[in-house]
Amino acid sequence: MSVAKVSYVKRSRKTYRCEKCRDELPVGSAYRWFVVGFRSSYSHIRCMKTSCAPRPSERESSQMSAVLAALEDAEDQLSVLEWSESFNDELRGIAESVVEAINDVAGAYEEADQSFGGGGNTDMAERADNLRSAADELDSFYPDGAPDPCSEHDELDTDCVDCTEAIDAYVDEAKSELVDKLSDASSV
Repeated sequence: MSVAKVSYVKRSRKTYRCEKCRDELPVGSAYRWFVVGFRSSYSHIRCMKTSCAPRPSERESSQMSAVLAALEDAEDQLSVLEWSESFNDELRGIAESVVEAINDVAGAYEEADQSFGGGGNTDMAERADNLRSAADELDSFYPDGAPDPCSEHDELDTDCVDCTEAIDAYVDEAKSELVDKLSDASSV
């Protein structure tokens, strides 16, 4: 992986425009910039808003940027996911989208290995194997069950404080389990 370094400027000498939010950055304003790729001459300029900070997938120049983007998308989806009858299916869908992205990149590395005549003995083959292992591990994530209703109800009642606490605990635990799996996948 080759993640671009982000540099900071305290006071600009000329006017720029943030490439993400499109706000104008007048002379004297602070900004950050980064260059993606080896020998690239294009500087990505961003304002100092937290929402405009470059994500790792935006700073990555290799094919791994697709995996990083899928992981970031999964984190975004998890942050807004709430309990519903389809909660487990939605969690599984998030995991499957990341597995698909990982397998796509692994396939690209395997093709590159074959193109270089490596026959599985190159760095690209090793990366592909590591990605396939991470995808298999993440693919094994199957949330099951549901929160138990409190002793006063036969079914979950969202108006009951005890049932709501059980739902919250279940949601937190299931999300935490998926976050752990995603974290393992991101370390590849």
